[in-house]
Amino acid sequence: MADVDELEELDEETRLDVDPDGTAMFLDFFGRKNSGKSHLAELYARSWPYDGLVINSTGDVDHDYTWTLPWPGGEELVDKKSNGDPIYAVNWPERPEGLSRAMWNLVPNRLHDPHYRFKIDAAIAALHEAGDKRRFPGARPRLLWVDEIGEVAKPGRVLQGFDTVLHQGRHNGDWCLFCGPRPMDIETLVLGQADWIFCFALPAVADVQRVAKTCGISEQDLAGLMGELGDHEFVRIDQGTHTVALYPPVPS
Repeated sequence: MADVDELEELDEETRLDVDPDGTAMFLDFFGRKNSGKSHLAELYARSWPYDGLVINSTGDVDHDYTWTLPWPGGEELVDKKSNGDPIYAVNWPERPEGLSRAMWNLVPNRLHDPHYRFKIDAAIAALHEAGDKRRFPGARPRLLWVDEIGEVAKPGRVLQGFDTVLHQGRHNGDWCLFCGPRPMDIETLVLGQADWIFCFALPAVADVQRVAKTCGISEQDLAGLMGELGDHEFVRIDQGTHTVALYPPVPS
């Protein structure tokens, strides 16, 4: 069982204590609707100093574009797989003049575009390629925030761009924030590759069991901690130090 700490207070500076120029990290955020997971992820995204991409499937992230920019699109159909799946490609957008960073906000057209999943994957691939220091010496790290991770990480349905990020992203400087209501129905590597896993309210026992099993934590002890959570409180699992901590709500 990993060590468990009770933290009475954690200021914002400590919450966001990551070094964007250090080794890239994958952060997972799970919890039911309105538990606080996306709010915490947004704090990380807003503090990010370089370029990035938000996969904003619900349209809830910065819908007025106060700190993000609309994804310009431009995906082109370049080929088809033997099974008929389309292959799209797109170039990483140029940052507008005068901006020190650009956080692109991609809102997929889920209702009217049958190829929206493939276009999302093309954008993710573009982010990964733009950060390749072997091709682009001096390239800065980039941030990928997928606000509904099930959109790209259904078991058996992971496309090539996102699969590449899962396997090689950390080595490429791809920082990732993955949010979702449940850890139960996503690709195992999303959990397995995570450095930190933030668990807000998870009512389903199976979700707690899967997190515990993947992280090597006692299911009983993790369930006990999760059962103690108040509104918007959360547990953070650090897979690097094998520690688990209970945190108070994130300030709004």
